[in-house]
This record gives sequence, structure tokens and C-alpha cells, in this order.
Amino acid sequence: MRGSVQRRLFDRLADLIPAIKAPLEGATFYAPPRIAGDIACYAVVSGVVGRSCELEIAHDSMLDGRPAPSPWMSFKVDVAAETAELLAIEDQWRYEVLYCSRNSVNPRVAQLNAYALNCLAVILNLGGGFRAVDAPINTAA
Repeated sequence: MRGSVQRRLFDRLADLIPAIKAPLEGATFYAPPRIAGDIACYAVVSGVVGRSCELEIAHDSMLDGRPAPSPWMSFKVDVAAETAELLAIEDQWRYEVLYCSRNSVNPRVAQLNAYALNCLAVILNLGGGFRAVDAPINTAA
């Protein structure tokens, strides 16, 4: 296993979404629930610049008794350097960004990247994995 959290984040993302190594803007992925009552996860490549991309991951939350995608984590993925870093994270208590301006970095950047790494490892260890979908996921149905 490679040392830095950023390299390990890239490795986990590549394990879960192999297509991240050749990102295409707008590519959409889905990880279905593995057992009844489990959450589904969704991912989309929201932007590509050169060999870097922004990847957004959402998971199910309940809305009027039905599962609905809820924002969760956003990453900057540098395919050339094989690194990734968390840009933003949202849970039921708060939304946090890691960089809010050029000179302002969230003091919890190390802890939040480690938390994201652990979340991705849990998905992987529970047998999760994303598959490409042909069209954006329609949650209105």
C-alpha cells in the first residue's frame, strides 16, 4: 500500500470506480445496495481539466419514506499523479469545505481526508463497487 492519504484515496477510488483512471466529464456511476436496508451510492465526474477531475459521490437518505440521493463527498482526482483529495463533505450535521479561498484551509483537512478514506474502505470491504450507467440517474420516478 502506498503511503500518503492522497495516494491511498486515489487507490480506493480506483478500486471502486476503475473508470476514474480515464475520467470523462458527465460519466455517472451507481453502486447498488448489497442487502435489504443498505444504502445505494451514486458518483458523477462533474468536471475534467487535463488529467484531473472532480468526482462527486452521493448516498441514499430517506425523503418521504423513499430513498433519495443526498450529497456526501466531493474529490479532486489527479490521475497523472495518482492522488485524490477531499474538497467537501456533508453529513446530517454539517457541510464542510476544505478550501474556502487561496489562503484559507480547513484546519481539519487531515482528519477529513482520513475520514473519507475510511468511508471508501468500508464500501470496498463490504463488497461495494460502482458500475457505469448510460444516463444520469433519475430520482423523480
